[in-house]
Amino acid sequence: MQTSCCLSAMDVGSLEYFRIARTREYSTAIALTSYAYHFACTVPSEITIVWATPWTRMKTLYFINRYLGLFVVIVISVGTYDTSLICTHFYGGMRYICLLSIGVVEVILQLRLHALFERRLSIVILVTALFVLTVSASIILAVMVGLGAEGMDEITKDIRENGVCSMGLDYSLKPIFAFDGCILLLLAYRFVQHAHSRSRMHVPTFWGYGGRIFAIFTRDSIWYYLSVLATFSIRGVGSAICPAIEDNIPIVWAFVIPTASASSMILNMGLASAQLKLGKDNGYDPPDVIELSVLHVSGS
Repeated sequence: MQTSCCLSAMDVGSLEYFRIARTREYSTAIALTSYAYHFACTVPSEITIVWATPWTRMKTLYFINRYLGLFVVIVISVGTYDTSLICTHFYGGMRYICLLSIGVVEVILQLRLHALFERRLSIVILVTALFVLTVSASIILAVMVGLGAEGMDEITKDIRENGVCSMGLDYSLKPIFAFDGCILLLLAYRFVQHAHSRSRMHVPTFWGYGGRIFAIFTRDSIWYYLSVLATFSIRGVGSAICPAIEDNIPIVWAFVIPTASASSMILNMGLASAQLKLGKDNGYDPPDVIELSVLHVSGS
């Protein structure tokens, strides 16, 4: 008596479904753990730097980014393990809440970029116009994905093949991906301009308080844009070449990295500003300070 050792197409499909689901769950767990670790480590800095300062536009944006981002990451992470949560209870509005979370991050980065360019009117108009176009395109794509036939086909396909329902965020976030690329180019241009200006004065690029602030801003911005653009590139381009790549980097990573990076950027700038204030209060005024008047951190 012989026993068949061959798997049917249905069995193979079931095994593939469980493999994808398990991979996605592991990757989501790593993302959630990383986010929780970063959140816990930055709580002391938040209490010391942010809570003690008067309410400003940047402080308001910080708290929105911090806690709306936390909500988005938790809901998406939980939805990875309980698909009915996203597919039924949160599906209608969660897409727009996620876009709002990323939009707040982009506003924070814009304000810092405006300051870096000394609020030059041409740059403010250009970046603001690009941002408005980006937000409009993202909202239109979100509506199309939610209501259009293509969006419903994707939802049905995901439920059938992967056991999840997609919110179509990959489509909606593509304009933001392009916008980040434009901002990165402007940042690179400003860095080259700053370095060239200081070299002509025979002054080290990152010398003095202004130089240190510029260094912090540049370092955090490079980390933000490289990590975000890499995440979107791998999910977008990589998944088109090899669909398995998308399973290893679920959409939650697109929110963990931007929100955590934006929080760190504000805290690092606030810490540098507080250290200068402490030095002046103690009667120490560094003789090598070459102020970058564009970076009024405490008043942003």
